[in-house]
Amino acid sequence: MKYLRSFYKRHRGMAALALLLLLGQVVGTLLIPALIANVVDLGILPGDMDAILRTGGQMLAVALLSAGGGPALDAPGAG
Repeated sequence: MKYLRSFYKRHRGMAALALLLLLGQVVGTLLIPALIANVVDLGILPGDMDAILRTGGQMLAVALLSAGGGPALDAPGAG
């Protein structure tokens, strides 16, 4: 336990950053199904191509932002 405490004291900022990035990744992963439902409900069923493209752009942004946390945690020197 002493080792864990000393490790945490030295790497407190990195641990907080890791938790923040993981939270962002989880939120992004949970948003994708809701955005897919919006594509179907607001775009495909009424035949609104603008809604499909707009929601598709939102899905792309969420996917790129949520995937950004994974490589940052695996970066050399991060751990």
